[in-house]
Amino acid sequence: MKKIVSVLAVIVLLLAAVSVPVFADSATIALSKSKVTIGSNVTVTLKYNAGYKMYGIDLSLTYNSSVLQYVSGGTNNGSTVKIVEALSGETSKSFSVTFKAIAAGGGSLSLSGAASGEGKGTASAGATVTVEAVQPSSNANLGSISLSEGTLSPAFSANTTKYTATVKYPVEKITISANAAVGDSTVSGAGTFNLEVGDNSKTLTVTAASGAKKTYTVTVKRMTAEETAAAEQDERDRNPYLIVVDGADRLLVSDLSAMPAFYGYTLSSAERKGAQIGVFSDNAGKYQLFWATDQNGENGAFYSRDDEDNFTRVKYILTGDRIYIIEPFESDINVSGQFTPAKYEIGGERTDCYRYSDSKFDDFYVFYCYINGKSDYYMFDAAENTVQREPTFISNEVAVQNDTPAGLIEKFNKLNTQAKIILLLISLAAILILVLVVLLIVKAVTGKRDDAENDDTLIPDMNFGGAQPDYSGYATQTADVMLPTEQTAENFDLPADTKTETEPETAGDNGEILDENLDTDEFLDAEDDF
Repeated sequence: MKKIVSVLAVIVLLLAAVSVPVFADSATIALSKSKVTIGSNVTVTLKYNAGYKMYGIDLSLTYNSSVLQYVSGGTNNGSTVKIVEALSGETSKSFSVTFKAIAAGGGSLSLSGAASGEGKGTASAGATVTVEAVQPSSNANLGSISLSEGTLSPAFSANTTKYTATVKYPVEKITISANAAVGDSTVSGAGTFNLEVGDNSKTLTVTAASGAKKTYTVTVKRMTAEETAAAEQDERDRNPYLIVVDGADRLLVSDLSAMPAFYGYTLSSAERKGAQIGVFSDNAGKYQLFWATDQNGENGAFYSRDDEDNFTRVKYILTGDRIYIIEPFESDINVSGQFTPAKYEIGGERTDCYRYSDSKFDDFYVFYCYINGKSDYYMFDAAENTVQREPTFISNEVAVQNDTPAGLIEKFNKLNTQAKIILLLISLAAILILVLVVLLIVKAVTGKRDDAENDDTLIPDMNFGGAQPDYSGYATQTADVMLPTEQTAENFDLPADTKTETEPETAGDNGEILDENLDTDEFLDAEDDF
């Protein structure tokens, strides 16, 4: 009988074990640091594990509030942090709580909790944080040094204790700033100081919490005015981006990748004083275009460089992706009469050009431009900002040696009104001069002929031969004739044996005696009037 009862009891226990589940919940506490110093933080991670799906949890974390101070996580209540949350079927759940160590000692932590869901259980755990007192730091290093003027040399390092700097003559004051490498150290010697010309040494002293000390020395040299001028010139000479054009400073732009591509040019780079500077290189090899601005990065323009590293501003017309570089006109050109010299403002400068003589075309200008490997004459329409070649700018008559009448008339017709008037006046003056020359020649010839007629060797023989005409029926008239004065050697201081001679009377063409006192000038005047 007893054996039967024992067997039944075992069967009951087995049935009870099968029908009633047994749960073993567990909890753990993990510390970010098991040992910390006063002032440090420690993070406590609480983890609760269950063998079933949990739908609610209730945890309590008790801590030593004399050693640890609550920072975050859960809800703090005196020396206990509560965590109560609804869950969604997790079998494991973690939570974080942060504390700050405020005193030396053991920061004890005790966790107790319960979970509910498909099952129900409880768990607990404990841990201790060891908090130690902070030992005084012996770190007497500087963490940084900075100057209001000049550059520290060498670059700062905590292990380097001696530095120099140089400032220009106009700098009369300097501020030296320094920070300790650790927060509990102090720094003395920093501040603002007056500078004398020459070397000015300042000492910075770092005192650690332990009392350890370390000194750093900064020597600032203030240059003379002459040294300053030489240094500034040296800086300018070594600056690869600084150029001087027409007495003004310009700064080269090293990167031109943001600019659009231009027809006939390739974006590349050029070396200058050790730096690579972006340029647009002409595919034909004639130009390299640098882009430079003023000191404020404004008023940019293209510049070209010669073999002596001199830069010249490029005058150009930009239409779309085409750059027409303006070059000087050729010196021996024969410009067509329909154009006249003019000025047009390009890039703030008045540039030589030509325009139509006819005022109806005031917006059109002719320039000598380079593009895509060759130069030619181009017409620029300022109103439409368009450019095209101008084939009629150069007169075709430049090579003609003997102009035909038709060619001369064509030339004349191409002249403007003012030029035509001037040409007519010059022609009229030339005709008048020619007439005067002819008259002078006639006068000279006539004078020679009169002199010949007055010569006594040419007086004709008055004896016509045969019977002489009868003048008895005519009245006679006697002309008063001035005979030549008797000439003697005494009058002209001649030799004594010089004979005196009497000039013969002069007869006219008809044999009459001419009066030598007649005024021949009146006759010449009458001829001039003719």
